[in-house]
Amino acid sequence: MSFGFRCKFPGSEVYESMIRLRSVWAKVEKAESFVNKYVTDLHIKYNYIHIKRGEECLEKLTPIIDLLNKFLSSFIQSMNEIFPEQVAIEWLETYFMKRYHSVNERYQFIQRAVNEQRSWLPRPIPNIEKLDINQKNKR
Repeated sequence: MSFGFRCKFPGSEVYESMIRLRSVWAKVEKAESFVNKYVTDLHIKYNYIHIKRGEECLEKLTPIIDLLNKFLSSFIQSMNEIFPEQVAIEWLETYFMKRYHSVNERYQFIQRAVNEQRSWLPRPIPNIEKLDINQKNKR
């Protein structure tokens, strides 16, 4: 419900950003729940992707990356109006950037893999000798 007026109190835009952030993360989680089914850490480790599934993942992630970037720029702008710019950077590094980087890195991998892979490659079979759990304790 909109009342046709907007709060002009100093810091109100920061407050509004915080209110929107819950919705932003909910959208991220929804997209990630789809993407993580089709692009796992194994895909990234072996640089493998199913092109069709990768394209579907890009359809889900592209608007999410745009949403995260819009939040990032509007948050910085609203914080810088009332605080020194270091405050916004500190807050973002503490509460936002780790997850942002995680989503963005997966998005960039999918983009690159879909663009580079021209055929449906066979699924890589991991080498049991290279699994982390099979490595001897190195003392």
